[in-house]
Amino acid sequence: MNFLSFGQPYLGEHDLHCWIIPAPVPGTPVRLAALLDNAEQMKARAFRHEGDGRRYQHYHGAMRCILALYVGAPPERLRFLREHSGKPRLAGDRLKFNLSHCAEAAVLGVSLAPVGVDIEGPAHFESPAEIAELIASRRERHLLARLAGTPLADALLHLWCRKEALLKADGIALMHEPNRLQVGWRRSRVRLNGRTWCLHPLRTLPAALRGYVASPPGAGVLAEFLFNPSCVVPE
Repeated sequence: MNFLSFGQPYLGEHDLHCWIIPAPVPGTPVRLAALLDNAEQMKARAFRHEGDGRRYQHYHGAMRCILALYVGAPPERLRFLREHSGKPRLAGDRLKFNLSHCAEAAVLGVSLAPVGVDIEGPAHFESPAEIAELIASRRERHLLARLAGTPLADALLHLWCRKEALLKADGIALMHEPNRLQVGWRRSRVRLNGRTWCLHPLRTLPAALRGYVASPPGAGVLAEFLFNPSCVVPE
């Protein structure tokens, strides 16, 4: 496959880029699957449901295309390693990135500083009260009880999305119990493990989706882009 070049995006020391990746069209070939390495192909085949495997191939192929723009290498030649926290990183490059996906779309955060993203689809909690016990702190549960005009499931989804982005950015806190973390719904700066993090809502997602990106305070203006799969064409 040939990757059509749009020029290398400028990524400053404190810039923060987020790419929105639409889900693959059902019933059509996943053209980006050819970009994946053997380990990624094996993981895609391991999914129980075919749709999950197709989305994995599409989202990870798109991730390769986007990262290739920044490093100036063919997407299929990129090699990934794992940090001690389990987060993937690019071999031989200081670029930081984080991918999150749901059935409807994916988000890829790209920066030269640590970054964490989370995207969530519509909430369908069978027992929102039990979910609140798992993900909300005591103070957050108290605030939930006083919410007016916001369904509990939507409020929990919003809260979880903020916490997940923050924990992914921190890296070493991937196993942190979310109900011990105080984030709330409006705070733009949060302390975790002795560091300050900023939480930015994603503004260009479809209305039914929620998305947040977490980054250090020095990050500049968040730029959002829409990934177009047509940038990859068969040879």
